[in-house]
Formats: sequence, structure tokens, C-alpha cells
Amino acid sequence: MRFKKYQILLLLFISFHSYADFEEGVQCARLADWDCAKNEWLPLAEKGSARAQYYLATVYKEGYGDFFEAIRWHEKSAKQENANAQYALGLIYNEGSGVKKDSGKAQKWYLLSAAQGHGMAQFNLGYMYAYGNGIEQNYAEAIKWYKKAAGSGMTRAHFNLGNMYQAGRGIEQSYVEAAKWYQKGGDLGHAEAQYSLGTLYVKGLGVEKDAVRAFALIGGAAEEGVVTAQYSLGVMYKSGIGTPQNLTKAKYWFGKVCDAGVEKGCEAY
Repeated sequence: MRFKKYQILLLLFISFHSYADFEEGVQCARLADWDCAKNEWLPLAEKGSARAQYYLATVYKEGYGDFFEAIRWHEKSAKQENANAQYALGLIYNEGSGVKKDSGKAQKWYLLSAAQGHGMAQFNLGYMYAYGNGIEQNYAEAIKWYKKAAGSGMTRAHFNLGNMYQAGRGIEQSYVEAAKWYQKGGDLGHAEAQYSLGTLYVKGLGVEKDAVRAFALIGGAAEEGVVTAQYSLGVMYKSGIGTPQNLTKAKYWFGKVCDAGVEKGCEAY
């Protein structure tokens, strides 16, 4: 019994020091002291810590630009089902960062990560399927993974789903469903979703026509820097749609669009 208690205390001691070493590495990485982070994480990674292996890989990638070592450590972590490492490998192969671009490998690692609920992996899979990005285009799979990503809190997935329903890409066209997904994305702060929902309110597509509501949504997106929203806001001020006519404010927003390099903003200004 005494020996067993000793073993437990020893394990707790080791765990505490491993945690302390790991957190020390985190502090070093925050200061971009890559040598320090490596010194803290390498012993833990060599002992088989999937978490340390993943973070060590980021040191090699972000700190040293050594993609060979980054991939090696990411793979060790990924084989232990670390979803972040699996996603990182998918991203490396998808972008061809330091390696030859390989959409097949990207898809493989994204799938493994996405199956564990990794939101970005789910979103990137949806994007690959939606646009045939290195794999066969498949709208049904795109919608499936976008919905999973939306469930994981990826706001752009809500926006992309709204686009697919609005255009009827791979699914029955529905302004009602488009508005629903834009609303969800907008509620989570996605400015482009707010703008798209605003355009539906302007025309009364899938929602009851409401120029005042449209003005509020489009105005919010414009303030967030969405150039198309800024132009539309200029039009609304110029024509008095959802707000009293104000040519000074219309000119201001057209000027913002012109400054962004969009010719029609310059013409309207």
C-alpha cells in the first residue's frame, strides 16, 4: 500500500513538472523566444506528449521556417489523434507551405481533424468540396461540412451556406433558408452575412420587405469595412431608402468606396 501511494505521488510530481515545463514553453513562444520554447517542449515531445509535439512543430514552422521538422512533429502528434496537428498538416498540404501542394493529403488530414469536431478543418473541407479545390466538386459534401462547421461556431460557414441557398448551388434555391443562415452569421458578428441579409430586406426576398431594417444591417456592415455595403449605403443615403435622404453622407460613403479602388465609387462620388 505504501509503495502504491509512493507511485501515485511520483506520477503527480512528474505530471506537475511536465505541466510547468509546458507552460514555460508557452510563455517563451508568446515572446517569440523560439529557442527557449524548443528547449521546454522538445523533451516532452520526445517522451510522446502529443500536445508538446504539436506545439514543437509550430516552433519549427513559425520560428525557424523548417517545414521538414514541422511536418515530422505534426505527423507524430496527428498519429496520436491530435486534431490541431491533423488540421495543421491539412493546411500545410493545402497551401503547399514548404512542401509540394497535395490536395489529396490535405483532404485526408482535414477529414481526420474534422471528424473530431475541429471547426476550421470542417470549414476548409466544405470549401474544397464547394469549389472543387484540388478534389472533385461535390455540393452535397460542401453543405454537409459547412453545416458541421457552423455548428462548431465558424461564422463564415453560416455566410457560405446562405450564399449556397440563395444561388441554389447543389440544393433547392431558397431565399428563406438563405436569410436564416445570413441571420445566424450576422448575429455572430459576420459583417458580410449582415450585408447579404440587408440586401434581402431591401428586396423582400425570403423576408418581409423592410427598408429600415435593411439600412441598419447594411450600415453595420459598412462600418465594418465591407466595401459592397459601403457602396449600397451610399445609394441608400442618396435615394432616401430606409433613411432620410442625405447627400453629404452619400458622398462620404462613395468616397470610402473610391478610396478602396472601386471605380463605381469614384463615379458616384
